[in-house]
Amino acid sequence: IEVKEWVWFQYPWTRLEDTYQFIKRMLTETYKENGKLEWTYEDIISGFKEWYGIDVGEAYYTRALKILLEKGIIKRDETRGVYRLVV
Repeated sequence: IEVKEWVWFQYPWTRLEDTYQFIKRMLTETYKENGKLEWTYEDIISGFKEWYGIDVGEAYYTRALKILLEKGIIKRDETRGVYRLVV
């Protein structure tokens, strides 16, 4: 089967999990491509919209970042206002 277009079938009960997994993928793939480790909140939201073509809403971005912080995938530098990918 040849896949010509990627489509995200989004179910309400998986939206949060999908959001944090997609943010994680975006951060790690960007790191692999160009070494970028630090992101502002605005960078993450605009990057997500660009990568996936959807805006899941402020609440989902905030909750997804909280999960990534709890899992140790990212750290927050409050002083500089950035999230940093843990590698």
